Amino acid sequence: MKQKNELYQILEPMMSKLYSFAHVLIPDHLSCEKLIIDAFHVFSIKEADVLEGINYRWQDKKIFLQFKKDFYKMMLKNIYRIGRKSFYQRYPTEEMLNHLPQFYSCIDIEARSILFLRHHLSLKYQDIAMVMELEKFKVIQKLHLSRNLLLDLEKQNDPARGHTILGDHLDVALLE
Repeated sequence: MKQKNELYQILEPMMSKLYSFAHVLIPDHLSCEKLIIDAFHVFSIKEADVLEGINYRWQDKKIFLQFKKDFYKMMLKNIYRIGRKSFYQRYPTEEMLNHLPQFYSCIDIEARSILFLRHHLSLKYQDIAMVMELEKFKVIQKLHLSRNLLLDLEKQNDPARGHTILGDHLDVALLE
């Protein structure tokens, strides 16, 4: 029981970032919460051996900090994997996608994820590649293409202001 409490203490400070990432993948709040719970559940099953030796490892601060970083990246990876599947199960047709806000209907899930991971969570290219299970060069290429797509969409929507579909999801700073 003590191990779970310690793990929740690690998880709690990163919850807002994990939730924001989940919301980039899926538009409704309840599904985002479930997505985080599912990602944690997957982590606890896949990494059961890590969790068993948790107290021993945490005596060394360097190992503890590395564990926190790895845990964070694994949670992002699980959120992405589950969220991607969930999104396409919920919105399997073009018609269903058209009822969503433009952020979700015009920018594919991979592009949204890469933009968010890079610009909001400040992940390095190799970390994004690990989270999304892509090659590093693909991440760089898709980031560039995603930025251009976003710029084009923004210009189509409001040429005077240059930013309308981002809303709370992505910063206007990415357009600069």
